[in-house]
Amino acid sequence: DVCDGSALLAVVHYYCPELIKLDDICLKEVTSIGDHLYNIQLLKDFSNEYLNKCFYLTLEDMLYAPLVLKPNVMVFIAELFWWFEIVKPEFVQPRDIQEVKDAKSILQQKSSRPPIPISNATKRSFMVSPATATSGDLQMPIQSTSDVYNRYYLH
Repeated sequence: DVCDGSALLAVVHYYCPELIKLDDICLKEVTSIGDHLYNIQLLKDFSNEYLNKCFYLTLEDMLYAPLVLKPNVMVFIAELFWWFEIVKPEFVQPRDIQEVKDAKSILQQKSSRPPIPISNATKRSFMVSPATATSGDLQMPIQSTSDVYNRYYLH
C-alpha cells in the first residue's frame, strides 16, 4: 500500500540516503492519519525540490487514493523510477545491499512487540479437517465483475 507514503519514502531513501534519512520517515506499527500526512508531505517536498516538481497530487489524493486516481499514482511511481534509474542525477546514490540488511536488523530490534508463539491447538483450529470439509468448502467463491473493478490495489 503506497497511500501512507512510507513505502515510497523507503524507495527514495534507498536511492538517496543522504537526502531522505530512514529516521525521518514515520515507520510505526500503528500510524495515524497525521503520520500518513507527514510522510506524504515529506515525499511531496522531496519531489518538488529534487525531481522537477513531479508530485502533482494533493496530500488527500495520495492519502485516500480513490480508484479514479490510480493511473495518476502509478504515473508518479513510474516517474520516481525514471528519475532514479534512467536520469540518475548526481544526488542519486543507491544504498549498498549490506547497508540495507543492517537497517533491516536495526528496525527489527526497534520492534516494540516480542514474537508470540502460536500453540499447536490454535494452528489446528484453523485447519480444515478432511472429515468436515465438503467440496463446496474447498471451492473458491465466484466474484462478480463489479466486485473486482471496485477494488483498488497497487501491488
